[in-house]
Amino acid sequence: MAREALEASELRKIFCYNPITGAIKWKISPSSCIKAGSVAGTVSKASGYIRIGIRGWNYAAHQLAWAIHYGKWPDMQIDHIDGDRSNNRKSNMRLVTNAENAQNRKPAANSKSGIVGVTWSKASGGWQAKITLNGAEKNLGTYSTKEAAAARYAEEKRRLHKISPITCAHA
Repeated sequence: MAREALEASELRKIFCYNPITGAIKWKISPSSCIKAGSVAGTVSKASGYIRIGIRGWNYAAHQLAWAIHYGKWPDMQIDHIDGDRSNNRKSNMRLVTNAENAQNRKPAANSKSGIVGVTWSKASGGWQAKITLNGAEKNLGTYSTKEAAAARYAEEKRRLHKISPITCAHA
């Protein structure tokens, strides 16, 4: 069974979204244990996103917030500008492509450097800086310190990945 796509007008009857605080509250009491006026959703320990259950489906709160505020579901991914997946303030969300959203990744759990774009190279005996753009990896050089490699990565990221908030046409 496909997920039911609730219309924004229906969402607005069920929820109240505060774009300044990012909070989504129930306008109705969907069950005996959830009261109207209470904050909707819980933070997922696995992902850090706020999830809200309605009519048997779990929705990401940032997508609900977008639909309630702009009157339509997002047609791209929503990026949390500050990296906090539970911060659903309007000023903290922007539409991005999958590639743009991937730029916000955290270092891999097994990363020796603990820094995105910086790896240790046994062959060269130094810290390599690499960046990926449109699926292609570009080597930015080898450096004696991971801080120098990180600085080079940050410089190249600023140059290549110019993202500005995209506003909705219905804003």
